[in-house]
Amino acid sequence: MTDKEQPKNQPKNLREGALNLAIWKNDGEHGPKFSSNLTRSYKDQEGEWQKTSQLREQDQLPASRLFSRGHDHIREQKQERAKAERSPSQKPSQGQSQGQSQGPSR
Repeated sequence: MTDKEQPKNQPKNLREGALNLAIWKNDGEHGPKFSSNLTRSYKDQEGEWQKTSQLREQDQLPASRLFSRGHDHIREQKQERAKAERSPSQKPSQGQSQGQSQGPSR
């Protein structure tokens, strides 16, 4: 596969048993937005691997653990972005604290 054929937006995949949670990051005007897709893999009658969004009773607890891990991953991504945005060049200048107005003094 060449560089042109590779998708730009690869999901973060979290697995638990037959379940897969794909977390997609979509960059927007106001920062990244995240979405997710939960699928279950199974073999059909011909022995071919298939995917479904339908969960069995025994999939519910593992699915909840995957969603919790997915939530943690998204939170970490947002924290890393916020930390990167707080670079030393963006701190308030000397003599000006964060709570002070920048308008003219009276």
